[in-house]
Amino acid sequence: MEHEIFKAGAYTAKVYRCNTAVVGSGAAGFNAADRLWQFGQRDIVLVTENRAGGTSRNTGSDKQTYYKLTLSGGDPDSVREMADTLFAGRCVDGDIALCEAALSTQCFLKLVELGVPFPRNRYGEYIGYKTDHDPRRRAVILPCARPRSRPSAS
Repeated sequence: MEHEIFKAGAYTAKVYRCNTAVVGSGAAGFNAADRLWQFGQRDIVLVTENRAGGTSRNTGSDKQTYYKLTLSGGDPDSVREMADTLFAGRCVDGDIALCEAALSTQCFLKLVELGVPFPRNRYGEYIGYKTDHDPRRRAVILPCARPRSRPSAS
């Protein structure tokens, strides 16, 4: 990373140059930086207001819930069905919904690999629960979250 001093009138600022800037220090930001590092990118800057911040850690809503394809029980699920559910909420574009659904398991398992202790049942399945607008048990409470009610383990 390179930096230089920029002056404009009475103002002075440091200007940093890097190959890649990752904005945010939540689960997505740290995962992006980690993945870039794995692929050999070493010139990375993490831009954040608070290194221990991030939506996943600091909100009191479903933002503390991770959504993924169903990974327990006998309920059928598919990438297309999850994408349709995300799209039906009218808050995400169809192509983005498909990408989120298709990569949800891979990204979830990356967090597991990094040591996030998601809840499991006695068989080792990553248990989920239904949220208000999702017909499947795709939601998993992030361990740092304090759920309002205990999710079902089925």
